[in-house]
Amino acid sequence: MNDVLCPRCFLGLQISDDVCRHEGCGFHLPYGYVRECSAVPPAFLATFGFTEAGKSTHLGAMLLQMQELRSIAPAWGGVWTSRNDRTQAFIAMARQCAERREKMPRTDKGSGPVLPYIVHGTFMTEGPRRHLLLYDVPGEYLTSASVLRERVPALPNVSAAWFYWQPNNEKSVEEGHTVSSAFERFVEVMREANIDPAGRTAVLIVTRADDFHPDGWPLGHVPSDVLARRSDGTHTPSHVKFAQYQQEARNHSAELTAYLETCYECHDVQRFIDLARHVGMNVESCAISSTGSPVMSDGNYQHAWRRMRVIDPPLLSFAGSGHRPEVALLIDPLLEADYAQPLQALATQLGRVGSLNIFGFGSSACYPSLPAQVAKRPRTIAPIVSKLRTDLPVVVVCASPPKDLADLTALSDSRVLVVYAEKRIVWPNSLALGDSLGIDLSLDRMKKSFEDEAAHPARAKGEPKIAAQSARVTGEVVPMFELDRYGFPIINVPMAGVHVHFLPITRTQFEFFMSDQPSPDMDMHWYEARLQDHPRRDPDAVNEKNYASLFTTGLLPEEARQVAAWFGSGSENWHVALPDQSTWQTVFDYAAKAAAVSPASLLQMPGLSPLAKRILDRLGPIAGSLASKRSPAGGVTTTLADQMF
Repeated sequence: MNDVLCPRCFLGLQISDDVCRHEGCGFHLPYGYVRECSAVPPAFLATFGFTEAGKSTHLGAMLLQMQELRSIAPAWGGVWTSRNDRTQAFIAMARQCAERREKMPRTDKGSGPVLPYIVHGTFMTEGPRRHLLLYDVPGEYLTSASVLRERVPALPNVSAAWFYWQPNNEKSVEEGHTVSSAFERFVEVMREANIDPAGRTAVLIVTRADDFHPDGWPLGHVPSDVLARRSDGTHTPSHVKFAQYQQEARNHSAELTAYLETCYECHDVQRFIDLARHVGMNVESCAISSTGSPVMSDGNYQHAWRRMRVIDPPLLSFAGSGHRPEVALLIDPLLEADYAQPLQALATQLGRVGSLNIFGFGSSACYPSLPAQVAKRPRTIAPIVSKLRTDLPVVVVCASPPKDLADLTALSDSRVLVVYAEKRIVWPNSLALGDSLGIDLSLDRMKKSFEDEAAHPARAKGEPKIAAQSARVTGEVVPMFELDRYGFPIINVPMAGVHVHFLPITRTQFEFFMSDQPSPDMDMHWYEARLQDHPRRDPDAVNEKNYASLFTTGLLPEEARQVAAWFGSGSENWHVALPDQSTWQTVFDYAAKAAAVSPASLLQMPGLSPLAKRILDRLGPIAGSLASKRSPAGGVTTTLADQMF
């Protein structure tokens, strides 16, 4: 049985307890709380926001939305119910304020520790029902770490912390009430309790987003929401699927976080994001509007609360349905129709473990459900796995080994379970299709491994500096390295006004292109034909004679232009094209004067892709051996051009 803690004093409870029996506590527990939390652990959340940040109004709107979920989003099938009198009274007050077009009262400080609002439920029918405990921290507590520690003993136990930010609240900034200062107090309390915040989630909640549209705002008229109510308080049930709605929340989070990181108007938020990432927390962002209209002169809103994107914070705080874990299932296009039944049984089994993300080999597009037939894309999986969260179990079901299975050793093979349909596949964690018990046990081990990593994360090292090797070339220059969109090294060539890849485009990068830009002309059969003429080799299997097989060859000019255009897609700052003869000559002249870079320095570049690192690690000794053969006496100076060309 999992240890279940009292939500007030955080000491252990017995299975029969309905009231905490520890001295000085006496917290009344919801009926069946200990038994239910023993089966499915509760989730603890803390909310932080200074006065007028919109925190209380959002919590009221969110809990109303969750309680009415079955009528608002019937396709999801989930529902949440309040589990104590305090929560029920808060929701009743929120409903009254919503109907009267009023603001919620400020958070009551009380005289003791902050007590939680407790709800129980799930967002989806098939999701496990779980207790969610929300600790609403009064803004007055955020100015002192000692007060925060004393009044909010729940903090060391929270897995997600929400920080509310109201744009253009100049008074709050003048008083020093900033979102970054609140975060600093939170981290200080966590560290005083010897709790590492790494691996937990920090959610930035932009309130009153309907009235915030600065230059470059990425989300248009935010927040549009199919679950929102009309201005008269009524609603039409939405039949949007949960997976689609959750994906929208994730997409909005990625776009909004990227915008806030570079917006000159949001210095404090930039600091918040930097601080959260510095301590190893996951950062998510969402833009909400609890009411859908600004406050009028009489202190009320123009119409009833519209509740726009108000459940995004819980969706971003936990995997899957807000509490439900996720599992990625990658399906081989070579699986015949004979395997439809055992494949369906596997999908059902995995669906009991967590929310399924289903992919076919060779494409990063996610299927909404188990497809009747998987598109015959190239049989590669590393581009998909590398984009998934590192705490996501990956199950690969295949007829024969994928082309790039060995690449997964660079991405942590411990998170990948290979399920083979016929002949056994050599892999550290592989089982036969149909071995349901073995698959369950393997997933349990993977889950335990993720939990251990989250509890004891590796400490980040300082960023290394890249030093060029000493060379005997008069007037040499030190090359400046950066990384491309997938973590492969590129070199800045200022005299040509371009960046150029340090290596020729590898097969790994080309497979990323095929995964991101599925083309009917570049399917499984097309790639298999190319590999017959230009075999793909694992980095560990190359030598001085065949190392060129790591690179993409045999492309027609138009195909090469498509790859170049893909490298520049998604960025306004990069225009990628194939270099002409003049550009190549300028690049070569620059590289001939530049000192060679040590392989060890390249391997230590912060942000270097594990896949790139694996290739560079193998090419380093090969390049050194070839250089020594060209100059046995060591009399020829090695330049960057010798390495690249």
